[in-house]
Amino acid sequence: MAASSWWVVAACVVLAAAAASSPAAADPRDGFTAVSLGDGNFQLQWPYDVESSSRYSFDGTVRRLWVFSDDKPFKPQSGTNPRTEIRMTGYDYSSGVWQFEGTGYVPSGTTGVSIMQVFGRGTATTLMLHVYGGDLWYYHQQVVETNIYDRWFRLNVIHDVAASQLTVFIDGRERLRVAGKGGDSHYFKFGVYMQTNPSNRMESRWKGVSILNKTYLGERNFQLQWPYDVKNSSRYSFDGTVRRLWVFSDDKPHTPRSKTKPRTEIRMTGYDYSSGVWQFEGTGYVPSGTTGVSIMQVFGGGKTATTLMLHVYDGDLWYYHQQVVERNINDRWFRLNVLHDVAASQLTVFVDSRERLRVTGKGGDSHYFKFGVYTQVINPIRRMESRWRGVRILNKNHATS
Repeated sequence: MAASSWWVVAACVVLAAAAASSPAAADPRDGFTAVSLGDGNFQLQWPYDVESSSRYSFDGTVRRLWVFSDDKPFKPQSGTNPRTEIRMTGYDYSSGVWQFEGTGYVPSGTTGVSIMQVFGRGTATTLMLHVYGGDLWYYHQQVVETNIYDRWFRLNVIHDVAASQLTVFIDGRERLRVAGKGGDSHYFKFGVYMQTNPSNRMESRWKGVSILNKTYLGERNFQLQWPYDVKNSSRYSFDGTVRRLWVFSDDKPHTPRSKTKPRTEIRMTGYDYSSGVWQFEGTGYVPSGTTGVSIMQVFGGGKTATTLMLHVYDGDLWYYHQQVVERNINDRWFRLNVLHDVAASQLTVFVDSRERLRVTGKGGDSHYFKFGVYTQVINPIRRMESRWRGVRILNKNHATS
């Protein structure tokens, strides 16, 4: 494989430290990239006592979702109103700027229903779009668009998490800008979910649904884990460029109840993933003497905790303790790229742009990246250290219909 073949600039979104700019009014998609969606990302919720085909159809282009006001909720133990909705999965988010796009249609007569939600706040949602009497409303508080019956309209909803701001566009025109309602994790939903004064039958139709992002990393995405009985400054430093992480073999674990070995690691947050192609990039340094330690992980395996770990033993970089990835990494800076193709269940490791490893993943429903030092079973030295700079997360995206 050529040294640069893993990287296609036009197809990737860089999650780098930067300030998010305001979405352009001319085209809400400007500056965003659509993520890869498959059938597995569209999770249907419908009344639990009927067949899904009695409330939902999809002909390959248009998704029709309908529900009746006297229907059961989507599961027996739920106390919520009737719904037939699609919950978008695989791209739950807690930071960055994310966008829902879809072309919707509401047949005349449908009223008292939510047709789109941004889920996730202290109670439930941070935004809902309702239909009342042919108009689209923000909850029951403010009209967003009048006369939406019996016509196709393009809906774009942008959520800037850091700014706690949501912006709604109809047919490319900004119609609403409101503050968010908090929450630690968010996702998109669309369909029909009964609200006040509903019609007996409620329906919405959708085509061209996609999720887009404009993402970046800030300090909140770097979650430090260190021995619980000492100050973090005794195991970690960051001068604005280089992150130094060290641990001792007789240190405590990172929480009092944990049975794991000592670590000083950074757990990347905000970009956990369960689909798509994701990449960790960072320039690392391991001082001589450090051995018996993991310096990077792709967390989330089926029967195991991780789907990939990179260990250091006697100056060499290993895949677990099974295979050498790179010789002689001590006392030099090296660029590490780890690509994870979830659908293909494949991980590829590059060191200084040269492919050094390609292995099969170990399953798992959700993944994230970690780096630092995490003591292993085999011959750890008393003091272990790694240093990192230029850490970022990348996502290889494809436009979807």
